[in-house]
Amino acid sequence: MKLPLSWLNEFIKINATPEKIAEALTLSGSEVEHTSRRTPEELARFDKVVVGQILEIQKHPFADKLQIAKVRISQPASRNSQLKIQDARSKMQDLTIVCGASNIAVGQIVPVALIGAVLPNGMAIERRKIRDVESEGMLCSAKELGLAEDAAGIYILSQDLKIGTPLVEALGLDEIIFDLDITPNRGDCLSIRGLAREVSAIFKKKSLPHPEFSIKKNPVSSIKKYQGPKMNLSVRVEDKKLCPKYSAHIVYDVKVGESPQWMKNRLLAIGIRPINNIVDITNYVMMELGQPLHAFDADKISSVQSEKLIIVRKARAGERIVALDNKVYELNQEMLVIADAERPIAIAGIMGGRDSAVEQGTKNIILEAAQFDPAAVRKTSKTLNLKSDSSYRFERGIDALRIEQALGRAVEMIEQIAGGTRDPKLYDIGKTPKPRNIKTSAEFISNRLGKEIYANEIKTILASLGFTDFKIQDTGFKIQVPSWRNDIKIPEDIAEEIGRISGYGKITPTISGNDSTVQNNIRARRQEISIAKSISDIRNVKDVLICAGFSECLLYSFYGERYAELTGFKTADHFQVANPINPDQEYLRTSLMPRLYEAGEKNFNNFPEVRIFEIGRIFLPSFENLPDEQKMLAGILIDAEKSAMDNFREIKGVIEALGRRLNIEANDFQWSVNGSKTAISAKDANGEFKQIGFCGLIDNRARELFKIPASSSFFEISLTKFLEIATTRRQYKKISEFPASTRDLAIVVEKSVTYKSVTDEIKQTSSLLAEAELFDYFEDEKKIGKDKKSLALHLVFQSSDRTLTSEEVDGEMKKIVERLETSIQAQARK
Repeated sequence: MKLPLSWLNEFIKINATPEKIAEALTLSGSEVEHTSRRTPEELARFDKVVVGQILEIQKHPFADKLQIAKVRISQPASRNSQLKIQDARSKMQDLTIVCGASNIAVGQIVPVALIGAVLPNGMAIERRKIRDVESEGMLCSAKELGLAEDAAGIYILSQDLKIGTPLVEALGLDEIIFDLDITPNRGDCLSIRGLAREVSAIFKKKSLPHPEFSIKKNPVSSIKKYQGPKMNLSVRVEDKKLCPKYSAHIVYDVKVGESPQWMKNRLLAIGIRPINNIVDITNYVMMELGQPLHAFDADKISSVQSEKLIIVRKARAGERIVALDNKVYELNQEMLVIADAERPIAIAGIMGGRDSAVEQGTKNIILEAAQFDPAAVRKTSKTLNLKSDSSYRFERGIDALRIEQALGRAVEMIEQIAGGTRDPKLYDIGKTPKPRNIKTSAEFISNRLGKEIYANEIKTILASLGFTDFKIQDTGFKIQVPSWRNDIKIPEDIAEEIGRISGYGKITPTISGNDSTVQNNIRARRQEISIAKSISDIRNVKDVLICAGFSECLLYSFYGERYAELTGFKTADHFQVANPINPDQEYLRTSLMPRLYEAGEKNFNNFPEVRIFEIGRIFLPSFENLPDEQKMLAGILIDAEKSAMDNFREIKGVIEALGRRLNIEANDFQWSVNGSKTAISAKDANGEFKQIGFCGLIDNRARELFKIPASSSFFEISLTKFLEIATTRRQYKKISEFPASTRDLAIVVEKSVTYKSVTDEIKQTSSLLAEAELFDYFEDEKKIGKDKKSLALHLVFQSSDRTLTSEEVDGEMKKIVERLETSIQAQARK
């Protein structure tokens, strides 16, 4: 939600800096993610850009694709005497400008860059000849002004702008805009009025008075008489559960055209593209008051016996609609639509149909304002994969009591801007919802917040938020919830309102001394220690991976059918989301790998080497209704320059490094090859190997789907099982106070001999061996023979009760060499 400061100032005046406003909104729960404003240096780029009007256009005598425009950039004020008129004409300034754009016409209002201007794109404007014709400035496109990334032709401005006005003033380029992240429960903050209400409460300032627009209260005698033929309209709501309230109003003889520049400026500032004055007014009122509106071309609505018909109903089997985005949508019988006598003309609460759209030539319109069921709108939006500003608001709930007010505001603006004349009748179907009351007390709220709050302070805060009916009773007080606060349902919600407005940061921590509280604190402390230990283990895991060059990813816990097939589980064995955001997030994941592959592909498109990992939960099928949740660790290594074996060895080394950090030695892992995957098992405290995951080369289906090189490797292990094994193996071992002795050993063995078998033999031979570490691996058929490999190890010897002599260590080395020569036919290298 974008909030222009100038628009906010129309509802409330406060003496606070933009930074202070942003901070206050954020602390109250409406997070300001970004405050955008042009710097003085950026605004200076527009210093010599003004509003001008094209008076004449001639063809360039020496260039077919160029035109010569006479442009007026200043005009006099009105004068009474002939002498003053002549004096005023002398102050008029007309420029000759050569232009290559084909979209200019006489009478248009355009931005003109004067001599000496330096545009935002760095272009300096100078007086110069273009094909022998002197040009005294430049007509600018939106792209050249830095107002659009892609814009063809000259930027045509609204006719209501005054010639000679600086462009910064004309387009409001010095506007300050807050970009807010509104939580889903606060639909009331999706409007300028709603946010102004928040600011009013936070800063303890009264809102500026605003008229309560009403069609019902406006007497017919004050309405301009319409002389043309009037329409007969019938409105029917078939499903009042999905549409509790529906209002419609006819406006005759409108003139569809361009919106005034001030309205276009505001819509552009909040990210809405101006269309025409009627559509722009509906969008403007939606952003101002929070009520989505829609306008139909009344003459395009089909009739039954000379009566226009609007029906709110569920779609019929096989119905489809071409929406305003020019896409065809197949409807099902669960979707609510607005229809005429023949076909759907809008998808309720989401988007109108192209066949009934307001466009140039529209004369009569039907304005719609309604309340639609949030869950139904959300379901239809997700099923059709179609979102709009309207659906965003309906999904979060609108203020049903303000529907008529929004309709009245729109009708008034249409009369002022588009020259229409309203019909005296308002078509209004549905009951006004009853207000909700909540009973609570100052004691309840104080206990919830941990801070003493008195009834008068509660009343003041609630009154500033629009809770006007506050009745004190014997056991507390009863509060009437405002119609726009759909999120306030229980006493705890009232406590939250008090806390966020009074300021959570002002609550002083206190400690209770009673026995039950002490016991609770002890239990909480034990839980904190357990959580801290888990966090420490995960931090150790992350440290090892980051040191190995991996970057952490945070990916979605959902995926679609295409990704589900890669996991080995059928879609029927996945937990399916009832109302997925989109088809690609329909199932809870049973593996971290599909999303990790997706991230790997995106990164590989930009980098030659990719090392990424994720720690997250998977959701496996179980015999119970709830899924079996397991915390997993997965990673991929993509490096097309390396062989598959090199990548696999590196992955294997990373897992062994993880084990060492968690007190699991390399020898305590077991690797079992199964096709392209290798099962990973780790030895627990009982000496039993338990499978914890898989690693290996990425399989063919995943490589083809994600365009990943064939040499890429992966690993996915159960972090839950891995940490359980690591925890049970942690035993205190006294550190020897005696020095260690180190020897190096290099041996040549058959390629089939594993490193684990070598270290097992060494450990069984010497009880004084403290550590064995591989530091070199070597293959060379000419030097050591065919199918041979050389392993070089650091061997560390240490005793817990004495200092070892050189003779003792040499004796241990001799026994080790003899054992290796006998058991695995090793040859010691000199």
